[in-house]
This record gives sequence, C-alpha cells and structure tokens, in this order.
Amino acid sequence: MNLARVEHYFAPFLSAMEGEDTWLALHGELEPIDNVAPRIPWPKNLFIFGTVNMDESTHPFSDKVLDRAFTFEFWEVDLIRWTESKRALDPSGQILEPVSELLRRLYDALAPARRHFGYRTADEFFAYCRAGASARPLQALLDSAVLMKVLPRVRGDDAGPLKAALSELAKIADPAHLPRTRRKIDQMTASLDLTGQTRFWAPRA
Repeated sequence: MNLARVEHYFAPFLSAMEGEDTWLALHGELEPIDNVAPRIPWPKNLFIFGTVNMDESTHPFSDKVLDRAFTFEFWEVDLIRWTESKRALDPSGQILEPVSELLRRLYDALAPARRHFGYRTADEFFAYCRAGASARPLQALLDSAVLMKVLPRVRGDDAGPLKAALSELAKIADPAHLPRTRRKIDQMTASLDLTGQTRFWAPRA
C-alpha cells in the first residue's frame, strides 16, 4: 500500500472512517456516473487490509494514517516449519538438510541487524540447490546461493549491529567451506571499516 503515499490516494477512505454516519466519496460529480453514486454511506462492516514494505522503495506512514489503523508486524521466519513443509520435495534430505541448517545459521547471524530474509528467499535458495545438484557439488551450490540470495540484502552503516553480523557470517563461512562467500564478507567488512557503510556492491577497499 505504500508504494505511493497512503494519505494521498486513500484520503476519501481516511475521512470516511471518522465518526458516525459518514460518507465515502466515490467521484466528484453531483449525479451518478454509469449508475455509480457520487457517495455512499460508510459500511460499518467494511474492513480494509493491506500489506506494506518498509525499505528505501516505499513511503513511511504519517501519523494521520497510523491513528486510523491497527498495525501488525510480521518479522520472524520459522525455518524449522519451513523445512518440514519441504520434506516431500527431498525425502532423502540430502539437499534439504544442509540447506536448512545453513539457512538457519545465516538467519540467526543476520536477525540482530534486521537484515535477515524471508520464506521467498529460502524457497529460491532451496530450488537453486535442487536444480543444480546433478551438475555441481552441493558445497559449490551453497556458496553460490549465499552470494546470490542472502548477501545482497546485507547493507547499512557502522552505527548499529551490522559489523557484528558480518563477523558472525564469517564464522559460518569458514567451517561451511564457502570460500567465495567469505571473500565477499571480507570485502564488505573492509568497506564498512574504511567508509562507515557497506553493501554487497561496495567497491573493494
């Protein structure tokens, strides 16, 4: 809902939600258009649900909107239940188990910095490893998947817990034998130390 400013395009609804016996304006004419009345009474049994993202591609909510809304935050991802939901795709667990274990460790490392990932990333990570299993070693697939699906989300400055998150990622990459991932983490950490900011596409320090 917040790809555009909600208080702009949703203004008639916000006004109609106020008080008793209010009206919802549907258009600006005085007479019906194509049998659509200019306004209708606000239906008391009408509830509007919408999803939003909070990132650099969206607009924040104003107090006007928040005063009229109930906000629910869906932030945590249950990767244990996600793993169980994928059992039928890999009954032997030869791919699912290593993928699931690595995803859980990556998630735990990134969650304190609020750079963790959701179910879509987990799905695509797993699908990539399944698709390439007949052509490449699983370890190489895991390394590539982290580079393509997890690390591009990691960005920020040194004012918060990001540096600690990168350190935790490095501790995961070495024993998991993810050399390309480790090199990228080192590059991002060096950029953070040098400039106070980092992202996946940070220049080499």
